[in-house]
Amino acid sequence: MAKIVDPDQLNQATEVTYDTGAKTVDLAIAGNLDDDSPGKTSGVTHQALYSFTKEEYLTTAALRKVRFPFKAIYEAKFEWINSWQPNDTQSIDLIRDAGFRIVVLDDEYACIISLGDMDAPLVDQAYYQSEAGFDKTTTDFDKTGELNEPILIYDGSNDYRDFLKVYLRELNKIFDEGNLIVDQDLAAITYQAYRIPLSNADDPNYTESDATIDGSTPYTNMRLSFLLGSGFTTWADSTLYPAGAVVLDAIRQSGGSSNGTWWFTPGGGTSSGTGTADDTGITDWESYAGEQQIGTEWYAFNRIIHTATGTGTALQFYNWAQRQLRKSTDINSDALGIPNQDGYGTVYGEVAVPLCDFVGVDLVTRPGVFVDDLDANDINNIKFNDITVDGDGLDSEDVPVTSTERSYPFVSAFNLVFSDEIVAETDGDTYFTMFFQYILTDTDTDYAATSPSGSTYTLTSGSLDLTTFFSNGDYANISGFANSGNNGMFTCSSVVSGSMDVTRVDGQNVGAAETAGPSVTVRNKPYDSPDAVIVDDADDVDIAGQVTAKTIPKTFDYDNNVQGGRTAGTDAPVAVEVNGLITTWVDGTFTITETTGVDFPLNPADDPVYSNP
Repeated sequence: MAKIVDPDQLNQATEVTYDTGAKTVDLAIAGNLDDDSPGKTSGVTHQALYSFTKEEYLTTAALRKVRFPFKAIYEAKFEWINSWQPNDTQSIDLIRDAGFRIVVLDDEYACIISLGDMDAPLVDQAYYQSEAGFDKTTTDFDKTGELNEPILIYDGSNDYRDFLKVYLRELNKIFDEGNLIVDQDLAAITYQAYRIPLSNADDPNYTESDATIDGSTPYTNMRLSFLLGSGFTTWADSTLYPAGAVVLDAIRQSGGSSNGTWWFTPGGGTSSGTGTADDTGITDWESYAGEQQIGTEWYAFNRIIHTATGTGTALQFYNWAQRQLRKSTDINSDALGIPNQDGYGTVYGEVAVPLCDFVGVDLVTRPGVFVDDLDANDINNIKFNDITVDGDGLDSEDVPVTSTERSYPFVSAFNLVFSDEIVAETDGDTYFTMFFQYILTDTDTDYAATSPSGSTYTLTSGSLDLTTFFSNGDYANISGFANSGNNGMFTCSSVVSGSMDVTRVDGQNVGAAETAGPSVTVRNKPYDSPDAVIVDDADDVDIAGQVTAKTIPKTFDYDNNVQGGRTAGTDAPVAVEVNGLITTWVDGTFTITETTGVDFPLNPADDPVYSNP
């Protein structure tokens, strides 16, 4: 059956029964009237009930003995007057398309109508929250699917007219929600019909089951910590800061930053000084636990998704976060270990604000949310929205009023993949080290080899200032001359702008003099020389260590690495050497590019010669 909009589909003593003594109207699931899900396709509109009652008063003398039950304010707002009331809860549940006030009881009902389609109308369950606060419970709507039903907003003592949030959060589907007061700019909710956009569909990124997320790694290692803090302004002298204020101190730099770092005051007070370091008015400034370095700068966040151990992919963090938002229990771990900044309080997952979304291949956090401990291969596919300094702080739900999208500089990610032989060897007897093949390189046709004498000749250049590449005592790798003796590894001396003397490190004689013309390449700080530079990972740690696993993932700060004077944002030719006691020494040459997920294979074999009896 369908929603009744025509009073001709109603009949006395079948769908509608009037008790003039008790002054009740009973709506029954009978005849043409049903209360099936979804609400938008069942029940009876209040307008149809009102119109039917008017018709029945014209034809039924017994009804006219008592005063009329309804006052119509308009088709979506009615009052039950003259001491009339619905006979029971079922009668209330059957009313559609209008809010109403039962005057004798001083009860008010708003009708909530959802706009948009739900993926599974007979299964998908929307729910609502009538009181503000992350520690407040929720109520399921009476029916599943698209909404059209009355909910109590005032009963004479309990007043829920100042808040209403509606949620739709189903497993493996896109979430939706609406805040009636905020979204529709209302001063208060009244007894009328309200339409709220609320729909869902399959979520191609939210695919894991609750059982998998609740019971298996890496999900069981994941945590969500809410942080205390307010303000988020630039520190200023002679300013009254409340307890829990967070400021950006432009003077206190860290890790190459230029904008400053973030600080929290547990006690508050009036500032006095040049910054948090010498503030004599507030002496308890401590580092804000929600600051995160993205690139070289520090940004503030107040909800941190992280792990107790290990890492997670962007997809895994997203699935875990969506699962938390469907829980009726407290999802705040308070796990950052900062006593003054932990203690945000209870946050029931089903009413917590959303945490992140997928936009194409990118995981995008909601304002104030940071995802830590992310798998290196996903670093380039995450975007954060911070708490922007001096952006009016947080709203009533502790969401930043102003947020700015931030993303990491591109981080290349690759895997060092080792042979089974060296993996099986005792870790302490193995090592690997990654070097740049060179730092700077120049190729031109204006290089010449002059004045050859024994193992030395003079290298001249018509365009490159050689002092920008080399100093006396440096090593140079030269290639491209016609005479092989003029190519190879050399030490440098008498370095001036247009020339330098180069001496073969192997002591062999150089070749004959050569004029400019061939395409010659010179490289500084070359691998296979004492000048070789060990490559740092994205955390500025040497890529070196013992062979502890078959696959060892590593990262490289493609956009920012300037080790030894190299040019950031360019491909990095590298060499990896690996050795063990009972496995052979090998090296491999590779190129780190602006990409992720690349394997660098290294295959030492068993060494049949090594012996230490």
